[in-house]
Amino acid sequence: MLKQIIPIAILALLAGCTTVEPVPEEPAEAAAFAAAIEHDTVPREAQALPDGVTLKQAVCEGETKPLGIDLFLPGTGGGAPRPALLFLPEGYYTLDNRPAAHPFCAELAAEAGCVVALPEFRLAPEHPYPAALDDILAVYNHLITHAEEFNVDPEKIYIGGEGTGAELAISAIAREYENTEETPAGILLFNPFVGTPVPPAESTRLQAAVKAYNAPKQKPNIAILPRMLMISAENDLLRDQGETLAQKLKSTGKEVKLLRFKDAGHGFLAIPRYRSHAVKESADFLTHTTPPGT
Repeated sequence: MLKQIIPIAILALLAGCTTVEPVPEEPAEAAAFAAAIEHDTVPREAQALPDGVTLKQAVCEGETKPLGIDLFLPGTGGGAPRPALLFLPEGYYTLDNRPAAHPFCAELAAEAGCVVALPEFRLAPEHPYPAALDDILAVYNHLITHAEEFNVDPEKIYIGGEGTGAELAISAIAREYENTEETPAGILLFNPFVGTPVPPAESTRLQAAVKAYNAPKQKPNIAILPRMLMISAENDLLRDQGETLAQKLKSTGKEVKLLRFKDAGHGFLAIPRYRSHAVKESADFLTHTTPPGT
């Protein structure tokens, strides 16, 4: 076992990231997540909320229609204004995957005492680029303009995401900067696509969605991104591109915390033991001016 750990630790050190020791994986849950993406289905089972956390359905005006927002509110409603995270789940631009992200968002609201928002946005291929970004930014700006209503500090609103959701987070920040020269307080990325994702070949809908969203898009300027928490997975094909992005941002002088979850694969937020660790790291990032370990 020691012979296996040492080379991985050395590689992680050279890459400038921290390797998190393995958590026993639950293959059935990981396989279920992969099947959901591959076969265009998402779990819809209701999830029990942590003590003190409530789920509120909010609405904001989008460009073409009202947009729903799943808002996870911690029990500490009074007191000083709190941080907020706008989170974009994995979904290959074509799946409304908000229910699958409920456990992570609810647990993070409880752990960090922050508001977590899951936005509705238009889906490809019916709504190509930049429809999703316009809707995401409508919700982001709704959180800013309604910060007092949600007891949120408008200077501490973050954007984050997983997989294609993480790529949407990067693109949304770039688009907001292009329009206003402003960025959110920070960005949280889990196994991000950096570039054009490759969906399962047997799914024509996913193929069409990726083409509709990515064909006209330009790469964002990395230097405009805010402070970052990046969590990659050792066994994810996206690992190196995400870690390279974090290193490039760090080279510009920005605050970056980079972690690699050992033995984890893509979609690790669906696995409770990995998700728990991601929640703790995310809570630290959201509640500290400078991320621990930077």
